[in-house]
Amino acid sequence: MENHDALTSLKKSLSSVSRLAYQRGLTTGTGGNISVRLPGGNLVLITASGVSLGETDETNLISVDLEGNLVEGSPGFRPSKETPFHTLIYRIRPEVGAVVHVHPPFATAYAVRGLAIPLLTASSYGLEGIPLVDYAPAGSRELAEYVQAAVTNHPRARVFLLKNHGLIALGPSLTAAYDLADLVEGTAKIGWLSSFIGANQ
Repeated sequence: MENHDALTSLKKSLSSVSRLAYQRGLTTGTGGNISVRLPGGNLVLITASGVSLGETDETNLISVDLEGNLVEGSPGFRPSKETPFHTLIYRIRPEVGAVVHVHPPFATAYAVRGLAIPLLTASSYGLEGIPLVDYAPAGSRELAEYVQAAVTNHPRARVFLLKNHGLIALGPSLTAAYDLADLVEGTAKIGWLSSFIGANQ
């Protein structure tokens, strides 16, 4: 009963965070995917492939094991195509409880240019050293391998920019991972806006 209650609670939380990320403009269309580690540590709840984060609810979430094998899900829904790098992160970093992968426009613009996000505000303290992951097609084995290498080589990093793609934020909880992604996007926006102030003076 306890495990069932915990699963129900996490489904509600994942649905809520997914919709919030969409409403916040951290992704558009059916882009982005979010996951959370289930109690016990060996299973992951992840958003479905082809379903907008804005339309995510308890009925279209998928459970997989740490190898990405389907454990539970409603008929007609498949786990996100980015499941391989989510499960790799959980295997490499046992302290990670949630992974948020989104495509926020300002942070992604820096990723497209291969530039570091300027850390200009007090709230950006602690974001130093955000690794840039090389480009590979979304959902590809190559992308999962690039993410695996970055997470392994930067064991203390909590955020990764994906070249021409978006970002990945890691946290001990869904709220922590979401807040981190939102902070990075806000920091990138301030960096971009500040570059125009006084530029022509």
